[in-house]
Amino acid sequence: MAEAASFANIWVPFCRKHDIEPRNPESYFNLKRDPYKNKVRPDFVKDRRRVKREYDEFKVRINGLPDSIRRRSDAYHAREEIKAMKVQRQNREDEPLETVKIPKATWMADGTHWPGLG
Repeated sequence: MAEAASFANIWVPFCRKHDIEPRNPESYFNLKRDPYKNKVRPDFVKDRRRVKREYDEFKVRINGLPDSIRRRSDAYHAREEIKAMKVQRQNREDEPLETVKIPKATWMADGTHWPGLG
């Protein structure tokens, strides 16, 4: 959401300033017609290049989110396993250690951890 809002702060003013249609950036940048036709503002070319660059960077960041979320979840899960193993060692000094089963972490849209039902 934050990534989309950040890009929208650039995209929406660009669309308003230059009367851009369609308002969907993917559709707009994939149009086959000449984007410079009938544009009278001298700063259009510079603005369009800047917005296109920002849009390409935005797509890279969005496409990288699943890997980022997985890494974050794996790191959290590893920390929780280590904590559970330490507790297990403290509680059972002479008994053999069992495999620790920790529920996988689930992340909410706001970035907070939801521990689940278990």
